Amino acid sequence: MRITDAAVMRLAAALPSLKHLHLEAAVHLTDACVLGVLGACPNLTHFAVTGSAAQLGSVQLAGLAPLGTDPAHTASAPNLKLLDLRDALRFSEDLDFHEHCRALTRPESRRGRLEVVFQHPEVRWKKRDRGYVARERAADFWEEVRARVEMAEDPAAQSEEEWARIFEQG
Repeated sequence: MRITDAAVMRLAAALPSLKHLHLEAAVHLTDACVLGVLGACPNLTHFAVTGSAAQLGSVQLAGLAPLGTDPAHTASAPNLKLLDLRDALRFSEDLDFHEHCRALTRPESRRGRLEVVFQHPEVRWKKRDRGYVARERAADFWEEVRARVEMAEDPAAQSEEEWARIFEQG
C-alpha cells in the first residue's frame, strides 16, 4: 500500500496531539508533507520518514529549508527531539548538503535539542548529530582511507590485525 502526502496530512489534521509518528518505507512522501505534519502536530517529539534501500524517498532536503529560515516553520513542532530521514532524502548535485542539514537545527528553539538522523544515498554512511556539526564528509573519509592504505607497505598482504593497527595510528 502506498503512503501518500494527502493521507498523512489527513492523519496529522485528525490527530494534532500526536507525539510520535514513524512512517517506514514511505518513499512517496515529499518535503511538503514533512513541513505540513510538523505544522499540524505541535506536540510531536519523534518524527521518522524512512525510505528503503531499494528505493530512496522523495523528500528534497532543499524543500525543508523553511524549517530553519521561515518564522512560520521555525516555530512548528517546538518539542521535536528526533527527525529521522534515513533513505527518505533525494539529493541533487548542486546541493550544499551540510549547510541544509545545519539549517534544520539552527533556530534557537531547536539548537542542541533536535537530533537529525539521515543516511546519504550515494556514499551510504549514516550520520546522527545533535545540532548537526558536520565532521565527516565522504571525500574526507575516502582521502583518509587512501592515505592509510599508502602507509601500508604491501596493502594486499596486510592481515586484519595489521589493518586495525594502521587505522588506529591515524
